[in-house]
Amino acid sequence: MRGEQLRTDQRRRSLGRTYLMGAGLVILTMLTVLVGPSRPVQAAPDAEEWTFLAIINVYREHNGLGPLMISPRLIASAEWMSQDLASKSYFAHNDSLGRNPFQRMDAFGYSYNAWKGENLAAGNAGAQAAFDQWRYSPGHNANMLNPNYEVIGVARAQGGAYGWYWATNFGGYDDR
Repeated sequence: MRGEQLRTDQRRRSLGRTYLMGAGLVILTMLTVLVGPSRPVQAAPDAEEWTFLAIINVYREHNGLGPLMISPRLIASAEWMSQDLASKSYFAHNDSLGRNPFQRMDAFGYSYNAWKGENLAAGNAGAQAAFDQWRYSPGHNANMLNPNYEVIGVARAQGGAYGWYWATNFGGYDDR
């Protein structure tokens, strides 16, 4: 009888651990959806995002600067932000979770002690229009021409009041 009780107690503890592990997995999944993965899934830019990368790199070259390379972590951060802007129909650098761009980049694994910046645009479906909006804005243009930046994440999303939302995240450390 005692051995049977011991096996029953062990099964209960094992089930309890399984339940806790399952609950932990659910919580981790929920946090990943809300905050972003600690190791982001590498998103592939769409055709307009690739066009934007080509445009900005030609612009940088004409200004004596090197090209920006794609950072998977910054793509994930920019993708999350553009989707958040589009799905919640707002326009601000602080996201719907209250994070500033630097906290958000950190949440997506770009947590280097390096130069960082963000440009946001709304209302433009195409890469050239988004680029032009930033080019004629002194602060945004300064980000695009910052010689300290080596990598970029580019993303756009459709939705919300403006129709299209663009986010570019810049970084001074090449994490590829």
